Amino acid sequence: MKTNPPILGVLTMLALLLNGCATTPPALTLAPVGPPAHPSVPIADGGTLVVYSAYETGQIDTDPPDGVRQHSAYRLYDAQGRLLRTVPNRVGAWGEDPTRVGLMPGRYRIEALANSYGLVSVPVVIVANEVTTVHLEGSPEWPASPAFNAINSVRLPDGVVVGWKAEAGAMGGP
Repeated sequence: MKTNPPILGVLTMLALLLNGCATTPPALTLAPVGPPAHPSVPIADGGTLVVYSAYETGQIDTDPPDGVRQHSAYRLYDAQGRLLRTVPNRVGAWGEDPTRVGLMPGRYRIEALANSYGLVSVPVVIVANEVTTVHLEGSPEWPASPAFNAINSVRLPDGVVVGWKAEAGAMGGP
């Protein structure tokens, strides 16, 4: 069978174009999340990031036991957009708790699954001796939830609080 070279070229370009679209960027990017404005208990010289990503779906019956939910993995990027690591996001007896990631102070970005929103991009600010917490699982139990308002919180479009809005001074730059 004889193949028409121009058609073969068009089909090849179409295949390459579709392959490049295999990974879709996050549909939702939020404001930067940082530690609470009030000082917390010192942890170390660096800061800590805790991400409550959306829960995994379709877990295998034997791991974990029924009723235990595990947070989905997420990607951590530096300020220049370079992938630093993929965080499995599971600790505890059955992996039900999110991973606490120690980081040097600075700006980072995470891409994680948010309940009802899919993949979201969240800039985060890490401050020495502080914990930056991001809630994307859809049912956060914030200990100081009455303290959140429209000025100091980052929220999903449905109003669910994701975290404390990063203070301008902690973000560095203009």
